Amino acid sequence: MVVPAAGMAAACGTQQEPPAAKSAGPVTLAVDNDWTGGDRLKVIQAWSEHVSKKHPNVKLELREQGSQDKVLALFATDQQGDLMQLSEYLIPVFGPKGVLADIGPSLSSLKFDANSVYDIKEISHSNGKRHGLMTQISYFGWAYNKNYFQEAGVKEPTASWTWNDYLEAARRLSRTNDNRWGSHLSGEIYAWLHSANAPYLDVKTAKVTWDTPAVREGLQFLADLVLRHRVTPSPKEDAEKKPSFNTGGYAMTPALQPNPAVTKAIDGKFQWEIAYPPKQPKTNKGVVLATGNPYSVTARAKTRGVQLEAAQALTAFFDKPVQDLYVGGLAVNSIPPLKSVANSLLSNRDVPASFKVVLETLPSAVTYEKVPGFLDFQRAWRPEWDMVLNGEATLEQALVNMTRKGQAAVDQAAR
Repeated sequence: MVVPAAGMAAACGTQQEPPAAKSAGPVTLAVDNDWTGGDRLKVIQAWSEHVSKKHPNVKLELREQGSQDKVLALFATDQQGDLMQLSEYLIPVFGPKGVLADIGPSLSSLKFDANSVYDIKEISHSNGKRHGLMTQISYFGWAYNKNYFQEAGVKEPTASWTWNDYLEAARRLSRTNDNRWGSHLSGEIYAWLHSANAPYLDVKTAKVTWDTPAVREGLQFLADLVLRHRVTPSPKEDAEKKPSFNTGGYAMTPALQPNPAVTKAIDGKFQWEIAYPPKQPKTNKGVVLATGNPYSVTARAKTRGVQLEAAQALTAFFDKPVQDLYVGGLAVNSIPPLKSVANSLLSNRDVPASFKVVLETLPSAVTYEKVPGFLDFQRAWRPEWDMVLNGEATLEQALVNMTRKGQAAVDQAAR
């Protein structure tokens, strides 16, 4: 569950290990960075420049982090950076190995208020200790084209709307002959299944559970959106026709990352709004998915005697000059992790007033299950699911293969 770091500062202060000693003289921190292009790189470069101005004795050496295999190789050869924008998929791999530093004492020493930052504890913590702070929070939220709803006389989504309400709206809003679809079915189907209380992966046992009645029922509803009701395109149609929410191709989407860049991309073509997730009728639950990566301080920084400087540089990421870049129109695809900046969007003309829905639902969002091999698990099941949506396999056939291949991916994951 995503939590707004409330209580984290106090928790950090209870750690028994004292903060690492500060090194003498100039310090160069190796920073393994995953934001290596476009607007995201602009944020990282601004952070690096800000650190050098705020802390003249500290310099960041930005290094391209690369693939998951490269990160595994860095740790295997003890060449990892002092700071790493560590993929959330690797947290369950490296967290138990003691190669990530406990930065709770360092944050306390620096008087950094962890309550000021949004958090996904399953990602930023391991073994009950904080190793990093979230610098990317990808919120997969619901959004809709307000103009389409008004033109068709369809009631707009409310906090209590259900899957049935969503389906009825999607039916009435679809104009498939014009490549306009009622909805978009993202590959991130996890929130749907969480809403239905349909677990597909047991974290404690690392057992894949696609082929269960609850999951089967949830997936049948989603498959029917494509094959029976024709309110969302199949993967093949999506690739061929390339409809887009920002250009009016979808009336609704369950996987938008809301920020001012969306308004910029829409460019006045229509008014967009953010919606609450629809509730599954049986469970009365509607949840959203939020994922992301932290910048983590590694144990190597402690060994080199630069853990405090690494934590110092990390906290500078949350200074307003850097965080304001998240709301300045850059396509960062992340909610500003600094809560004050995220809340400033409530009065920002470049997002709808309904942005309040994001801040209301973020604390209860679900995230990816933290088991080694989750990325490989995703890669294993998605082609089988796409075959169902393309009409090339039955759901029953796919469930067998999704279970078998997904389990093999988890069992063979690097640990």
